[in-house]
Amino acid sequence: MREGMKRVIMTISALVLIGITAFCISGTVHSREKVERREREKYYRELEAEYVKEVRSFLNEEGYSNSGVTMTKVIDEKENRSYTVTIHHRGIGSLQQEEQRQLREELSQIKGEGMDGAITCVIVQPCRNDCVR
Repeated sequence: MREGMKRVIMTISALVLIGITAFCISGTVHSREKVERREREKYYRELEAEYVKEVRSFLNEEGYSNSGVTMTKVIDEKENRSYTVTIHHRGIGSLQQEEQRQLREELSQIKGEGMDGAITCVIVQPCRNDCVR
């Protein structure tokens, strides 16, 4: 009877140790994935900031200084990215449709180094006198 009890205790101990080992290994894997994800996000944030800087610089060269430029991103489940760049400037918003289209075309020529994914440019129309404030 004692021999059987020792065998049961050894088996349970072995299973507990195997479980602890598996838990530690999975924790290490998840930790590595988390670090890699953080590094990847930092990399993309830097690229995105550089892209916004390039857009602002281009707009300044075109005579639209102090333009409000914001970028939003959407990341799908496969980690594909798409971006929307929104530009606020009274002078740009007052341009004719064809001139705005041409400006959007020129902006689309600015490619962020390493940024893959669709980039959509939106020009916000200025508020007219009849806007509610």
